[in-house]
Amino acid sequence: NAPLSETEIRTYSNDKRDGFINYIRHHAPQQKAFEALWRMLKPDLEKQDWDMAFQTLSNFRPEFGENCPDFTFWLDAFNPKNRIHPKKISSNINTDDLEEYSAVITTDDQHLYFCRNMKTGQSSADEDIFVSVRDENGKWSVAQPIKELKTAENEAPEAISADGNQMFVFRNGKIMTSEKTRNGWSEPIPLSRNINRSQWQADTRLTADGKAIIFTSMTGFGPDSHRDIYISHLQNDGSWGRAAPLSDSINTDKDDRAAFLHPDMKTLYFSSAGHRGLGALDIFVSKRLDDSWTNWSKPVNLGPGINTADNDWSFKVTTDGKFGYYNVLYDGQGGDIFMMSLPEAALPEAVATVSGKLSSISGEPIAAQIQWINLENGQLVQTTSSDPGDGSFFATLPSLGQYSYTIKKEGYFPISGNLDFSESLYHHRLDKEMTVVSVEEMKEKDLAITLNNLFFETGKYDIKPTSYPELNGLADWVTENKLRIAIHGHTDHVGDDAANQLLSENRAREVRKYLINRGLSEDQIISEGFGESRPVAPNDTDKGRALNRRVEIRIIEQ
Repeated sequence: NAPLSETEIRTYSNDKRDGFINYIRHHAPQQKAFEALWRMLKPDLEKQDWDMAFQTLSNFRPEFGENCPDFTFWLDAFNPKNRIHPKKISSNINTDDLEEYSAVITTDDQHLYFCRNMKTGQSSADEDIFVSVRDENGKWSVAQPIKELKTAENEAPEAISADGNQMFVFRNGKIMTSEKTRNGWSEPIPLSRNINRSQWQADTRLTADGKAIIFTSMTGFGPDSHRDIYISHLQNDGSWGRAAPLSDSINTDKDDRAAFLHPDMKTLYFSSAGHRGLGALDIFVSKRLDDSWTNWSKPVNLGPGINTADNDWSFKVTTDGKFGYYNVLYDGQGGDIFMMSLPEAALPEAVATVSGKLSSISGEPIAAQIQWINLENGQLVQTTSSDPGDGSFFATLPSLGQYSYTIKKEGYFPISGNLDFSESLYHHRLDKEMTVVSVEEMKEKDLAITLNNLFFETGKYDIKPTSYPELNGLADWVTENKLRIAIHGHTDHVGDDAANQLLSENRAREVRKYLINRGLSEDQIISEGFGESRPVAPNDTDKGRALNRRVEIRIIEQ
């Protein structure tokens, strides 16, 4: 039989099968031959008969070889050896008779928020927010409703901030935000019209640094409108800027939605009906190629097993990159939350996580802000908050970097420290317990606080530029609290006593000079050096000597 014409090849039916085969063999490995092959695969894809699809593709391997990237990709994707096998998440979360979807897992992987559609019989939809907590054995608890967020309207969780203290909520087509308090979640407040820009918005995702919101909105009001992915950036005044479409590399002329940017700030997972897929909505992955929000790699379909002939969406990936959670909505038969191990092609880049608790000297939990700064360029990476109930905090930071942190709370000293993840090629987790000290406690107990983010060259007193954020914050704190302070320099016992004494004096003096240049008056600051005479740790270990090499501040009488 002669190959079909270009017009005849636009639609496939079984009676055209031989004609399609001839057309494909005649034109392979050209792209138009693959497009015809894809149409021929459609009946198998709709039945989710991946084995038959693989067999059909394999039959054309001689014609295509390695000369058609699409053919090579899908032949590999349908290969049974490479197939992913997702499974339903715990029965403590999924139910047999209700729909569960919109899963949101916290960055510490300990809480799973999701939406359960409580409709029964002929009643209208009633979407409520539930939460399940992972126990010490890794099992999810029986999900419970969040009563303070339950209304007669439809609600679903959209995103949780990296520190777990802010939730973005979908309510009847609008995006709202709720804050975690000592008494639970606050009443959600709608975001501005820069976000709630059309009759329907959803799929809100807050980036790990808290500086951008990615969400889904309608492109218009007419019959030709569809869903696109938008982004809004946090402004200097704390408001959200005017939303704009994310990128033409991501959005298509069909529905694109449910984008999730991993805490690595580079790997984007989203669902689309416009990129080549297996069903109505398929899940794709794309990589951010630079610091802009417009330059993305070509989206890659996550393949059969993850994607089905149904709608697959709301894909989220754990911070450590090991697992993905997503929704499958069955046509007229409810929906469930699934989980799976990520294939190599879908893995995000490694991130570092820092968790711990803030407490007072007496052990009471402290609610405070924590600023995380990149020591290499001095830029603020993100600001997180500790839980007002128990003082716990959690932050994600890109691996292969060095960072400082400063704890800020009105009436308290800005405790600081630094972390080195410069050699963390893989996911790295660090737990830290930190004590926060108030101004009054410093005065009453005559406490000395070490400036942990103050850096000098070995044996010298020149202040390194990486110290500037610490000293700038100290100057602001002294001014705000109208204080008078003493700067005390100390060394370890290595070297000559007289040289150590002079070095400690010079380092304290340099800090005083810097603070005066930042606007403090000369009579607000005194500086002293004590050499090696006041150790706080034994000098017989590297760690002990490092603790003894320090600059401290004390509050002194006016």
